[in-house]
Amino acid sequence: MTVTILFFTILLLVLSTFLYGALLYAAEIILDAEKNSYKQSVVLAILATIVSVVWFGLSLLFKERVPEVVLGLLGIFYNVGLFIVIIRQQLPITFMKALGIYVISGIFSLVLVFFAVFITRLFVVQSFFVKGTSMNPTYQENDYLLINKIDHNYQRGDVVVYRQPVDEKKYLVHRLIGLPGERIVIKDKQITVYAKDKPDGFVLQETGYQTFPLRDVAVDTTLKSDEYFVLGDNRPSAMDSTVVGPIARDRIVGKVGFKLPKEFTRGIGF
Repeated sequence: MTVTILFFTILLLVLSTFLYGALLYAAEIILDAEKNSYKQSVVLAILATIVSVVWFGLSLLFKERVPEVVLGLLGIFYNVGLFIVIIRQQLPITFMKALGIYVISGIFSLVLVFFAVFITRLFVVQSFFVKGTSMNPTYQENDYLLINKIDHNYQRGDVVVYRQPVDEKKYLVHRLIGLPGERIVIKDKQITVYAKDKPDGFVLQETGYQTFPLRDVAVDTTLKSDEYFVLGDNRPSAMDSTVVGPIARDRIVGKVGFKLPKEFTRGIGF
């Protein structure tokens, strides 16, 4: 999963660079910049991307030592200043025209970014901050999760985000334990699953992740064709299916695909 996300991140960065080159070219045409060409614009976009990536690394390095406001102002002067220097090396234009190209291409970029984020969030991936302790120790308070909204092939053990049955504006994150059509029995802090291929049932053996012991509850429920049984990894305190019952498929937003490292989560979200 990490390799896949890294691949698509690099691919998105490359495509964004060429698209930004097109936006710069359009801005140069609008401002009637001399000797403009798409090739020059793509080269400029590549250099601007390198500048931005370098600044991103520097900001991560100094974010704990420098106030956010100061860091933001330095970022503006750094990016705008180097952009103007680079473009004036390429084109014989004035400072104001170079600044105009930067501003116009930036506005175009913001419009496209907002549109892309809207489409991505609606159909592809959505992000959530973890609130509460129901998935401890797997996920902690304020962990930043990316949810895969494309893959609906839910399997036992997947962690999913779903709309809370009582309040649809709130979301919960828990692990899938029971699949549609199965019978789930919890007795003496033991989970037994009865499925079509295992009519005599089997005791669920959970490996690959850590959980806290089940609370002392008795459950015996048969899931409908569109229902799932979920449990939090922090079994004693989770408001999961032992409390609210099975979860309908149409309430599931998607499965957790990736957890971003904490050093990348400061000030982001969509």
